[in-house]
Amino acid sequence: MDAARRAARRRPRPAGGRRRGARDRRRPRAAGAAGRRGRDGRARRAPAPPGGRAGSRGLRAGARCATRLRGVSTTAQSIELLAQVPVFEALAPADLLAVAEVAVPRQFPAGQVIFREGDSSDTCYVLSRGHVRAVRENIDGRTIALAHFGPGDIFGELAMFDDERRSATIETLDEVEAIGILGQDMRRLLREHPDISVKLVIALGRRLREANERLSRQSFQTVQSRVAGVLGQLVRQAQAEGAGQTDVLVTITQAEIAQLAGSSRESASRFLAVLERAGVVSQGRGRLTVHDPPALERYVY
Repeated sequence: MDAARRAARRRPRPAGGRRRGARDRRRPRAAGAAGRRGRDGRARRAPAPPGGRAGSRGLRAGARCATRLRGVSTTAQSIELLAQVPVFEALAPADLLAVAEVAVPRQFPAGQVIFREGDSSDTCYVLSRGHVRAVRENIDGRTIALAHFGPGDIFGELAMFDDERRSATIETLDEVEAIGILGQDMRRLLREHPDISVKLVIALGRRLREANERLSRQSFQTVQSRVAGVLGQLVRQAQAEGAGQTDVLVTITQAEIAQLAGSSRESASRFLAVLERAGVVSQGRGRLTVHDPPALERYVY
């Protein structure tokens, strides 16, 4: 009997067979919708989410609510920005809301042209973050920088009055956030709110005086005086944005300083070297630190 049992144990198993009595260890199918099938072989439909169709409507309503909340936040930020702009700062809260409701948030990467000289004039912009410059190009390819704008400045404002072509090209110097106001919307607001018209005329008059002063400096002042004056303006702009009283960092190249001063790059570079030896400034690649801003006044005459 023992010999018969040992022989049965040594008997080979059939191919693909299993031991009698062994449990079936096959892995069960996933309980997901893709793994469940009915007797007819068709895939069963996945169960509806909690709440059924009402739950789907709730999700869609929540998305619409989030969109509205983002819109309210944008309008509030636009009102806060407009209240800091000289053109709009004297307006009542209701008037600021009227302007903010027609404003459209815009974003531009560094080095992008917002509009070019000669383009149609249909939108004015108010900067909330970043810097841009206004330039004009001569037919021989030379470029002159007219002005630099920072947070709180408005540019393209001539679009508020007419649809004439752009008088200059606006380029971003870094990443820019702004709000745009269509000219036709702004002209409607000017008719409805005369206070905006008065403030806008004052702001344009200020721009005209700055242009006249610049022409006067280029006609009567030396290169050193003009460069020192440009640096003083850039320092005041940086301080208005939160820079300290000393060691003011200005992001600008020598070529741009020369353009703003109406001089050649070589002449501006020589005077910047004089200021650096005197310890007034220190230069880096595409930037300049003014250590002693009041000392610049000694070179303006």
